Amino acid sequence: KNMPLAQKVKVKKSLFGKVTINIELLNVDYCAKIGDKYYALDEELRVLDSNVSSSKYTPYGAVKVKLPDVREPVLGEKLVFYDTVVETDEEKETLYEVRDESYYAYTVNFLKSLKESGYHSDSNGVILTEKFEITLIYAEKYSINFGDPNDFDIKFRVLYEILAEGSTQYS
Repeated sequence: KNMPLAQKVKVKKSLFGKVTINIELLNVDYCAKIGDKYYALDEELRVLDSNVSSSKYTPYGAVKVKLPDVREPVLGEKLVFYDTVVETDEEKETLYEVRDESYYAYTVNFLKSLKESGYHSDSNGVILTEKFEITLIYAEKYSINFGDPNDFDIKFRVLYEILAEGSTQYS
């Protein structure tokens, strides 16, 4: 309960009373600041853990993510985007335009594509606040705008060719 990132815990006791505890932790792919806390997330935007600092997650490979507004995160549950829930005033009129959950599918699609692309380990941050302006901060020196949420595999291949070509090393 106090260690939500623990996936498996094995406790062994030898004949002489020596206790050995092996802890296998979940992989934290991403982390995001929501409110005053940082939340550990997997590629499906499931909340794995929370902490007051991102330093608990980023040294182990978690990439910082900036997301559209979300509701209060619940441990073990997927994040819920703020405007996908209907809220009404006293006259039963909606307070804002309510979007379907599928509108935010681009966030999960990009995070999965990034994880599969091979660029995840050197990524520093992802900005997913706007659907048609997805940005990746890579290797602490590149800001790559992916534009719309289509054809991520092709865009990652083009990025590979640009970086492999070598002309960016001189600037």
